[in-house]
Amino acid sequence: MKKFYRKAGLVPEERVHESPDYLTIELDFMKQLCLREQQEWSTGRDATETIIHEEEFLRGHLGSWISDFCAQVEKHCFTDFYRGFCMIMDVFIKTDLDYLQELAAGLQ
Repeated sequence: MKKFYRKAGLVPEERVHESPDYLTIELDFMKQLCLREQQEWSTGRDATETIIHEEEFLRGHLGSWISDFCAQVEKHCFTDFYRGFCMIMDVFIKTDLDYLQELAAGLQ
């Protein structure tokens, strides 16, 4: 994971002692890529490379395991809040991956 983060020019802070494949680290990485993309679009720069990083990351990392994770949380959680949160997160990531795959295909 760290290698992928470095490839995108983003590395978790050294003071963060979580594994690089921890859910919140991966979500934060995706957030950072989205913020970079937004900045590129708003300043008229080419966002192609960032979009490709986003798509590769969701397809090869976060998107490859999040559905199973969410299903297990939904199955074993004790509150509707976490059940609902996981349902929303799962659908959001699937939808974002579909969107990014279409967008990246059009850019390459």
